[in-house]
Amino acid sequence: MNKNEIFDNYISELRKVQSLQQKPSGQLKEKMERSIETVLSLGVPTKKHEQWHYTNPAKELQNFSYLNPPFHILSDNILKDFKIKNDDYRVVFINGKFDQSLSLLPKGIELTNLKTSNDKIIPNEIISLFDNKKDVFEALNLAAVDDLLLLKIKENTHLQKLTTILNINTSQADEFLANPRVIIWAEKNSNSSWLEIYGTHQDSNPKVFSNPATMIKIHDDANVEYVKAQIESSKTLHIGKLKVELGKNSNLNSLILSLGAKVCRNNIEINLNDENASATVNGLFALPTDQHCDNFSIINHLHPNTSSHQLFKGILNGKSRGAFTGNIFI
Repeated sequence: MNKNEIFDNYISELRKVQSLQQKPSGQLKEKMERSIETVLSLGVPTKKHEQWHYTNPAKELQNFSYLNPPFHILSDNILKDFKIKNDDYRVVFINGKFDQSLSLLPKGIELTNLKTSNDKIIPNEIISLFDNKKDVFEALNLAAVDDLLLLKIKENTHLQKLTTILNINTSQADEFLANPRVIIWAEKNSNSSWLEIYGTHQDSNPKVFSNPATMIKIHDDANVEYVKAQIESSKTLHIGKLKVELGKNSNLNSLILSLGAKVCRNNIEINLNDENASATVNGLFALPTDQHCDNFSIINHLHPNTSSHQLFKGILNGKSRGAFTGNIFI
């Protein structure tokens, strides 16, 4: 299978799956259809593309044939495997699908599944987060998204406890593509802390294409602490997108931790949109044997008097490979 056929096959299967699923709202449906066009127009990147100089996704993508992995019912014992207590706040995905029965949120966070919501009109400020014509994997995520959660931290809410977003792949997802998407919506003068985990169920070692997207909107005077911990199985292809929009006097403090997967690519986009917005973007990759991790970040200073700090470090063993490319535009 050549690189041009890979996405063609995904899109062909996607259209079959969509015909059987509940239709999303009008605006979201339009964005998803445009994302399909973006996927087909951009195609699979290769090392000839400047932003993919260190990673060749086409080679790995040939190992994943199916969209829409099956939902796997798990007991709450799975939480213990990830050191999550019964009263800890969490949002749980199984094979890219939201599991409401395992999730628990405080009163200060309002959850909406935009994929299944009856609201046909989504505010422009939210729908604009889906604008994308350059990142083919972000477009693929939206085109094939399984569940699209909006997590809204209400204005003037100061959450004292951590909220965990737990993404678990099981053996039933072998050779599947999983596409969860989360929007963390931090309203004015709010404070929240998040830990996003990508892991594997018990001792299983499924071959999964994990293609998540996390969008964070930090409004004026709000603060968000965010940690991503990627500890998936040694057969996983993980290509994850983190996109953050910061308002006036807002702050992001983030850490990207990569320990698992056969091939991991972290795509990071930070937009500092108003004065006194500040972002700290740190990362650590620690890889045994023959794993590969590629971190690619873009920080856009779109307004005067904004600040950013960035530090990535790596620990490599055996034949493992690590890369970091940091771009800052002022």
